[in-house]
Amino acid sequence: MKKTTDLVAANTNGYIMPHIDPNKEYTDMEGIDPKFPRISLTNAGATQFKFADSDGMEQSSKSEFEAIILVSKPYRAYYKNAYNPAADTTPDCRSFDGKTGEGNPGGSCKRCPLNQFGENKAGKPCKEKRSLMLLCADSTWPYRMTLPTGSINAYNAFAIGLMSKGKSINDVVAKFFITPTTSKSGKQYSKISISIARDLTEEEHKQTVKMREQTLALLNRIEDEE
Repeated sequence: MKKTTDLVAANTNGYIMPHIDPNKEYTDMEGIDPKFPRISLTNAGATQFKFADSDGMEQSSKSEFEAIILVSKPYRAYYKNAYNPAADTTPDCRSFDGKTGEGNPGGSCKRCPLNQFGENKAGKPCKEKRSLMLLCADSTWPYRMTLPTGSINAYNAFAIGLMSKGKSINDVVAKFFITPTTSKSGKQYSKISISIARDLTEEEHKQTVKMREQTLALLNRIEDEE
């Protein structure tokens, strides 16, 4: 059995970069489905991020945290019944690329009637989200976090702001925090906001590029099996 030190390399800033080959068959992992721990908001008005293990058991909660964004992918989800963020419920239909839905009704997201605004610009039944893979300090395994629809504009502003400086989301350590917000209809909810904590060091950036490729390959394999 491999030692932990064979799979990870820590740097002086507290970020631990796993060296995991997603295509390699680890004999001691046979029969074990790889899962990612998760970061989420427990409800629409949450003031804390919930950190949970891969089985959904809460580990801790924080009002803000810092992480390296390894992977960012569009994600869509449709729930026939009211969505409960506290419940780990599989959507009736979902898309891992924002283009093709899997489930009921499935098919092209662009042409799907559930991806259209209702009367008076009412929200779409199928919600646009963002799936992030995050490496937190002192963690040897990436966390998975889904940005809710109300936080997409904040993420886009963060990404565009970096682009205007000639940087990408993989060049910095991002700070995530919660901003209380009120919708046009007067409903209060929590928006996830993102800012730059600092730039990555040269060594961190070098390792992050490798880990991003590994994480994306492993994530794609898991999504294909789900």
